[in-house]
Amino acid sequence: MKRSLFMLGVAVAALSGCSQSEILEVAEGRAIGFSSFVNNNTRAVTEVNKDNLSQYYVFGNYGSDGTSDWSGQAFNNELNTTLYYWQPGKIYRFGAYADGNGGKIASSAVNFDAANSKLTFTNYTPDDTKDLVAAVTENQTANDHSNEKNDPVQLNFKHLLSQVKLTFTSTAAATYKLTISDVRIEDAVSTCTGDYTASGVTWNTTDVSTTKNGYVYDFFGTEDRVISSGVSQYQSKLVIPQSGTEQLYVYFTATIKGEKPSGSADFTKNFKATLGHTAADGDSDNNKWQPSYCYNYIANVEIKDIVNNPDNLVEINFEVTGVEEWKPVEAGTVTKNEVNE
Repeated sequence: MKRSLFMLGVAVAALSGCSQSEILEVAEGRAIGFSSFVNNNTRAVTEVNKDNLSQYYVFGNYGSDGTSDWSGQAFNNELNTTLYYWQPGKIYRFGAYADGNGGKIASSAVNFDAANSKLTFTNYTPDDTKDLVAAVTENQTANDHSNEKNDPVQLNFKHLLSQVKLTFTSTAAATYKLTISDVRIEDAVSTCTGDYTASGVTWNTTDVSTTKNGYVYDFFGTEDRVISSGVSQYQSKLVIPQSGTEQLYVYFTATIKGEKPSGSADFTKNFKATLGHTAADGDSDNNKWQPSYCYNYIANVEIKDIVNNPDNLVEINFEVTGVEEWKPVEAGTVTKNEVNE
């Protein structure tokens, strides 16, 4: 990591898997039903997990064994609870997604290629309230689901986005009101097209239609956020996974208000730092945001980083060399007298 007026570090936590499944819909007879499970995630944005994923949207196509014709339609960007029945002798392939729990994407912006078991999300822009997850299946047949239990189609949802968390800390004393504002990541890919298959998601970040508007951390925009010793501030955002993060910068403004050093006016400085990082366990590349990972960048801001010292004067410091101890005195036994009132 680079060192300037502050340190910017990164902690990366892989998301743990969940092997349990929950039946979300089992219709009467031999209708098509689904169950789902997703990898657990970390806090800070509105996340989808196994416990809160109750509604999602499904594509389904079927054809005959040995052919490449998948023209039969079972689901067409419809809720998982939509009623369809297994057709005997047919082979099915399904794709499912949720743009947040119950979140639907317009049919013009998502489609399913059954021949390649691929979901495509066209010109997608992350929204912190919509954790995008998706799943595709292997071949399914009516015979696989014809028993009395009407076994549901198993859907293993994966996160398609990354999370980037910016955390601001300081050892500043409470004497000063140190605030952080105008936090943003510039030139990061914010809108592009992604393809999801069983092997994972590929975001086409070099497409001509890619948008690089970056990300604004609006938590720090509505009001200046105070930080001090023991009081940190942070915000996480859902972002498009992308490489080359060492060429991306986070920008923010730090201001000292309230009691002023040396009686001067408010002090304000603008900072920037690169978002490069070293790959963590399970992360294959340096300087690349991977789907399903949450990246925590920590900026430690100190008073002297903001207050100018043009004359290179020596800072006044203090050291405690001792504290006088209390001197015990045995003052004797007190005489107690009864009080009559």
